[in-house]
Amino acid sequence: MKYFYNLSKFWVRPFLFLFVLSLTFVSQIKAQCINPILFQLSNVSDSSASFEWSPAASAVSYRVSMKEEGGNWQFVTSPIDILSTQTSVIVFGLQEYTNYQYRIKTFCDLGLSSSWSIAQEFTTTTSLIVDCNGDFNGDAFVDDCGNC
Repeated sequence: MKYFYNLSKFWVRPFLFLFVLSLTFVSQIKAQCINPILFQLSNVSDSSASFEWSPAASAVSYRVSMKEEGGNWQFVTSPIDILSTQTSVIVFGLQEYTNYQYRIKTFCDLGLSSSWSIAQEFTTTTSLIVDCNGDFNGDAFVDDCGNC
């Protein structure tokens, strides 16, 4: 029995070392799967917006999601994975003069992914005329004395 114990002790130690080493390696890879440093919005209109980002090292794909204020997160593309060679996407069908939030996530090799980026906000524009009271298509106006 003593011989078996010594033999198992001899074999377990190298495997335990390799297991700990592999956990360290995987955690270092996961730390390298990060979101793009630059993630910005451009060309906001009353019904569309463009998202642009810098390529992230080791990225295989990205996912961009957004939501209307108070709504649920939805992916902006179909299929939801955006290839790593693409660094922008245009979203259509947005509601006029509405607040939205948007975020991005990076996917890397070995099934690893980053966390979602911090959500950022924007408001779509409007083509409606706003009167001096702030009412859309209202009929209030500023008189000669500067009163609304």
